[in-house]
Amino acid sequence: MDRITVEEVAKLARLRLTSEEVESLASELTKIGDYIGQLSAVSTDSPGAIGASLNAQTNTREDEPSASSSIESALRNAPRKEQGFFLTRQVVE
Repeated sequence: MDRITVEEVAKLARLRLTSEEVESLASELTKIGDYIGQLSAVSTDSPGAIGASLNAQTNTREDEPSASSSIESALRNAPRKEQGFFLTRQVVE
């Protein structure tokens, strides 16, 4: 991944990155992309050993009602709140 793409993604994510961080992330993301390319070359036509997990039993627990968080507790760390609700930027026009 090139430096410009990393800077654009950082801008969209509202991250402030130093020049060194941008270079490091570009290198790391390139390696991740290369690894994903290697994975896409793996044949997935036959499930092989993964088929054995189809008979595995999942440990589950019963659903039990429990106390909910209070409004004050839920909103405690909210950056913006009003009248007991979270405030966010408008995302749909």
